[in-house]
Amino acid sequence: SNRLVTEREGLADTIRGDATPLDENERWWVWKCPTKGCPGLLHAAGYAQDKHALYVVCDGTCAKTFLR
Repeated sequence: SNRLVTEREGLADTIRGDATPLDENERWWVWKCPTKGCPGLLHAAGYAQDKHALYVVCDGTCAKTFLR
């Protein structure tokens, strides 16, 4: 997700506002984006601030964020 943060304007601020940083674990699951027609994968970007979930970012055409 670091590449996505540098490539997408405003994404760093969005993540900072919605999530807390991940721990030092280098191994994270990757999910297929559920958005119809989007070929992207979801990458862990932090822990959701308000819910018990991972905050993930799509690297595909939809560029959405999700909670997993």
